[in-house]
Amino acid sequence: MRNYLLRYLLDGFFIPLPGGVDLPIQFVHADDLARATWEILAQNGCRPFNLCASSWTSWLKSRDIATRGL
Repeated sequence: MRNYLLRYLLDGFFIPLPGGVDLPIQFVHADDLARATWEILAQNGCRPFNLCASSWTSWLKSRDIATRGL
């Protein structure tokens, strides 16, 4: 799969690190977002929903994973 984020990580010359700090980030897959949207609608949006996993990654780790094997 090739999307804007992967293109940015692979083709970009740099990764922005605000203040020079490799901050933690999380990603949500489109399928998970669709399922969560359906569940929120089914529950009438009456409670909080957490779409992200309990773990996180960093921009530099994401770059390393994306460029592995190239």
